[in-house]
Amino acid sequence: MKKNLLLVFVAVCFLFAGCSKKEGVVPLDKSKIDEAVQFGKDNVALTETEFIEPWTKSSGGYAKGGGVVTVVTPFLRIALLSKKHSNAGSKLSDKMFKELLMKEAEILNFEVTLYGDEYSFARNIDYILVCNDKEYKPIAQFMPSYSDMGRDYTCIAKGWVKFDKKDIPDDSIVNLKVKFKTNLKNKDFENLSFNFNLKDYK
Repeated sequence: MKKNLLLVFVAVCFLFAGCSKKEGVVPLDKSKIDEAVQFGKDNVALTETEFIEPWTKSSGGYAKGGGVVTVVTPFLRIALLSKKHSNAGSKLSDKMFKELLMKEAEILNFEVTLYGDEYSFARNIDYILVCNDKEYKPIAQFMPSYSDMGRDYTCIAKGWVKFDKKDIPDDSIVNLKVKFKTNLKNKDFENLSFNFNLKDYK
């Protein structure tokens, strides 16, 4: 009798454990995925800079101390992938698109380009995301240890930063604050600010 009760108890535990797992939700439905794929195909001739321009904000332009930020929405992620594979003449399945989207379903992604005046300037960068007067720290970020040299001896560092978006609605206005030095010997920091109204971006 005790053995039977124990088996029932274990079975109930497994049942509720299974029910408590939240199934992930793909952030784009089939029609939006198809739209993003077609967008990538239709704009395959554009440079990447031209392609991502509608999702991009600039602060200071190409000048040292300036920066450029792109909000990489699920739509843009699929469109970029479609463009890349269209150039290569290969195809991707809906399943692969959905798997990609699921990996970042609860993540807000930004690609960041900053301009400095020494190769190692991007080693120490601070990011804060502000939404509804609440501050969020990154869950992951990357910048190269050494930047590339551009024209006019401007150093260019390209990286990314990610935030947990579970408490950030899709129609929020968010402000990405970026703090860095163009040269690590400098006393003063550059403080850039990029505002994105998420509902305005596919």
